[in-house]
Amino acid sequence: MAKKSDRHEGELPMTPEIEALGLEKYARELDRDGLTIVPPEVNAFGMDRIDRIVERILDRAHEMTGVRFTLEDGPVDALAFPKPDLPPEAVERLKAMNILDAILNPTQFLIQKLTQVDRIFRDLVLNPASMALQNYLMAGRTRLSSANCFVKWKGDFGYGPGLGLHADQAEVPRPWGAVAHTANSTWCLTEYTHAGGALAYIPGSHREGLPTPPPERVKDAIPAEAPKGSVIVWHGATWHGAFPRKEKGMRLGLAVYHRHSATLPQEDVPGQTTEEMVADCDNPEVYREVAGLTTSSRTGSGRARSSPTPRRGDPIAPARRAVALVGVPAASVDCHENAEHSRYAPEGRAGTPQGRPLRVSGRCRRSPVGEQSGDFAHALGPMSLSPRSCIVGCCARPHTQHKNACGTFR
Repeated sequence: MAKKSDRHEGELPMTPEIEALGLEKYARELDRDGLTIVPPEVNAFGMDRIDRIVERILDRAHEMTGVRFTLEDGPVDALAFPKPDLPPEAVERLKAMNILDAILNPTQFLIQKLTQVDRIFRDLVLNPASMALQNYLMAGRTRLSSANCFVKWKGDFGYGPGLGLHADQAEVPRPWGAVAHTANSTWCLTEYTHAGGALAYIPGSHREGLPTPPPERVKDAIPAEAPKGSVIVWHGATWHGAFPRKEKGMRLGLAVYHRHSATLPQEDVPGQTTEEMVADCDNPEVYREVAGLTTSSRTGSGRARSSPTPRRGDPIAPARRAVALVGVPAASVDCHENAEHSRYAPEGRAGTPQGRPLRVSGRCRRSPVGEQSGDFAHALGPMSLSPRSCIVGCCARPHTQHKNACGTFR
């Protein structure tokens, strides 16, 4: 007689991988709440490697901006960001919503495409506990979508009264099921506290099946508080955002964003992963699979290229200086395929008081991957180049048709 299942409604089947690592408690928290926190003593990545990543991130932030950052103080010098060219009616609307200052003076940015920067970021992707939970959420079909670090310092506003709450898989047609189309493993490179700007989420919201919560649900958001070295894993349907950082210092969160194998990545991971990168990591066989190189890809062979040199059709087009305003790139890019469909906001220059430019890149909105792949972006809102609507309300058009009317999108 077949053994009766002890699963409850809405629970995914437990996997041998989860059981072997003793992660049943965390898997069931994902089923119940849509989010779980795996502490450092359980994920076993190692605090020494977390510290090395922190050093690498701070160095990278300095390289990109010309400004030095410390965990105790944040940016040592003032950062100068380009100001969006907003029409007067949008300015008035932003003032009324009390978010104009946050848009003009952001206190957060992203460092992107980290798996191409250093081996240690590829090793982080391969962490067995994170991979097991991602495969649990995606029925064994998880792939890497992107790896970005949120660099955040003190700021009273953050994402605003709505906390930026959203579901990552918002662009996937509904209805959604228990199996995730996307999911996130965010590593706490510093302690996550409420006052320190922790991730905000609404427990159980992954069962709502909606891209954003109604305004009255914001009060249900709670902080995902966690010690340094923890990994916060959540379902792509879970409503989440972040609280503002009220304290001095920095919050660093490295988001290893996963996708189901049927979903396109944010970065062109298959096209930009080289054989050298695959060989130089903790587990080349697993990395090859999670990078999407085990089946036929756009290269035709299913194998990584020997170098990341762009080729015709590659979505990483040569990019001039660009900046992403409120989470979406306002980029000026030399598109490989057709200049007529390179619809980007005006070229911007992000600089420091010393005049050194921030190195930024963008991608064609009609590329096969379809989403942002720059190595720097503002991060006031969720990052995407898929057709989403203006959150300010100055128009109802998707931003692919929005042109230069407003730089603020969700």
